[in-house]
Amino acid sequence: MKTRKNYSRRQFLAGGLTLVGIAFGATRTAGARSRRKQNGVKIYRLSLRGRRGSNAARCNAANMRFATLEAAESGRAHSGDRSVVRQLVVSKEEYLRLFFRRAAKGHRFVAVADLRQL
Repeated sequence: MKTRKNYSRRQFLAGGLTLVGIAFGATRTAGARSRRKQNGVKIYRLSLRGRRGSNAARCNAANMRFATLEAAESGRAHSGDRSVVRQLVVSKEEYLRLFFRRAAKGHRFVAVADLRQL
């Protein structure tokens, strides 16, 4: 015959709240991801996280944003830069702020944005 395990009220509530938190967290993150994909624009940046790199490569990775993958690949600090290209999703307003500059006749597109210059 199986014996029943008795739970204290504290253990019962902790287990129930954990299950509710997991269920709520799963639905919330799925909704946030879908909204970001609908309203966002993909841009790229370089990352040296978890890698060794020069000071120039670290400063470059921290401050540069790229509109295309090709621009990110060619935007490394030097030939020995081992940073990885990462994808970001930003709002349309942020995308326009980063990659469109005022010119004499309207706006012009630039593929590289330096956060130190904005």
